[in-house]
Amino acid sequence: MLGSRYITIISTVCSTTVFIAVALLLPLMAWHIQVQNSMLLGTIDECQSESRTVWRQLLHYEASVIQNKAAEFDENRIRDKRGYAPSSSFRAARPAFGGVSCCSCQQGKEGSSGPQGRPGKDGQPGGPGPSGRNGREGRYIIPVTASEPPCQKCPTAPVGSPGLPGAKGNRGMPGKNYIN
Repeated sequence: MLGSRYITIISTVCSTTVFIAVALLLPLMAWHIQVQNSMLLGTIDECQSESRTVWRQLLHYEASVIQNKAAEFDENRIRDKRGYAPSSSFRAARPAFGGVSCCSCQQGKEGSSGPQGRPGKDGQPGGPGPSGRNGREGRYIIPVTASEPPCQKCPTAPVGSPGLPGAKGNRGMPGKNYIN
């Protein structure tokens, strides 16, 4: 008897402790997951911003390479016309690597397109369209014969069941005595 009472007390204490732990730890875990999610989204935004910056710099770099190639072409043309090259400071403005564009990302040519995706959601309804063309002029049609009856002739219906009896009539006039 004492053993079962002891087991009941121990199991009650354990289940109460577990319930309190779950009641406290579950909201804390949800809060921690939300904080981690917010940090991850912030990191993703920062990464996207850095990626945009890198692409802008790359496009600016490629544009400067094209300008340098154009300047080199102009320099050769100027030399042919005037007989001398521009000053050395003009040459120093060109990149030291020779003006060849390179990419450190080692990307290859564009691959073939993938499978077609699922259709997107329907868009917002558009405004009313332009009016259509006018139809042909109507014409008046004269009825074939005006002597036709307007209603259709139906066969006579079968006799129905008798109705309810009517109200009792007024009392009749007194009769005459015809005795001679």
